[in-house]
Amino acid sequence: MRRNRVHVAAICLVAVGLAGCFWPAPGAGPGRTGHNVFETEMTPASVAGLHLLWSVHGDGAMMGKPVTSVRGIHASDYRGFYGFSFETGARLWTTQMPTDFPAETGPVVADGDRVVIGYHTTFPNQWITTFKDAATGADVGSGGVAPGMVDGLEGDVLLTRSAGSGPGMPAVVQMNVSNLTSPAASWSAAIDVSSQGATRALTLGRTRIYQAGRGVATPTGSTNAVRSYAVATPPAPCPPPAPAGFGCPLWATDIAGTTASPPVVDPSESVIYTGTDTGAVYALDAATGAILWTTRGVGRATGDSPALADGSLFVPTTDGLFVLDAATGAVRWTAPVGSVSTQPAVAGGVVFTGGLDGRVMAFDAAGCGADTCSALWSVATGFFISGSAVSQGRIYVATSDGRLEAYGLH
Repeated sequence: MRRNRVHVAAICLVAVGLAGCFWPAPGAGPGRTGHNVFETEMTPASVAGLHLLWSVHGDGAMMGKPVTSVRGIHASDYRGFYGFSFETGARLWTTQMPTDFPAETGPVVADGDRVVIGYHTTFPNQWITTFKDAATGADVGSGGVAPGMVDGLEGDVLLTRSAGSGPGMPAVVQMNVSNLTSPAASWSAAIDVSSQGATRALTLGRTRIYQAGRGVATPTGSTNAVRSYAVATPPAPCPPPAPAGFGCPLWATDIAGTTASPPVVDPSESVIYTGTDTGAVYALDAATGAILWTTRGVGRATGDSPALADGSLFVPTTDGLFVLDAATGAVRWTAPVGSVSTQPAVAGGVVFTGGLDGRVMAFDAAGCGADTCSALWSVATGFFISGSAVSQGRIYVATSDGRLEAYGLH
């Protein structure tokens, strides 16, 4: 069975490319849409047949958002990075390195057969980014990439994020763009000063990088904003009052609140979406930063990125799942299922949510013809959900107590 699934995965890779059959990055790809557009086994009619196939533990608490490659499933926790078998969950390999932010930052799959991981070590104080063989975990080299947490891989461009400071000093957060085929086009720029050592994850588009939340102050003085930087060229130095050496974004747009979710980029890279700790959700023009619409009060707060699929925006909030029209921001339907703790995953016309109460729930992504919809399927894991991925008729669920579980149709 494992051989068959890996064989199918390899055929799928050749036929439609890495993002077509897999879930190669947190959010399903560099744009963080949370949507596997090629999933065909999972449908609203079949999802009730999901059942637990296997459940495994890592070596530390809080398993991060899983991704899938040709060879298996990959995730990280506070002790390191892992490869697991599709069929049994057996551990294929372990890289025992501490990682401070497992739930949000990768690993990310490259070319189906390699996994990019990034982490920080305290002794010595350094950032490391390297490529691993997806089947064995063997180190296949860094390729000269700038070290840091891995935020995205788009074509030949790898986006990482690092932070460094002196004793007792706030951390300076660096955005690093590594061009894997033209190293001379690589660059780094300071984008934030953080007492916590990192900003939220960045989002990599084909032509621009997007940041939401803390960062370089806007002309009005706000530090909670959405910002854009060009991929191909380093940003110009920001004038005072920005600290010396900080990169100026192409544009910066004020948003409500004090924090924001990593931006979601639509497939045409014309619109980006983010939510804030106030419950406000924004759609912005990707080229100019102009606010296209704002929907306020959809929940008390949005703790993670929305998912984007088939013209709908699936927003995780402390008051449940809110589904908005992606073009207008109008509420289409809701699922009052308690606090949704992670970005929804959409595949085959089904949207999956994971909550702080440990439940995983599946809904018809098109709604139910009413304002409030009930789940088509649900399961209780016992601990809050920290991430999920949908691929080839299965949903892989990560939990806060360090488990990775697979639910399948067969």
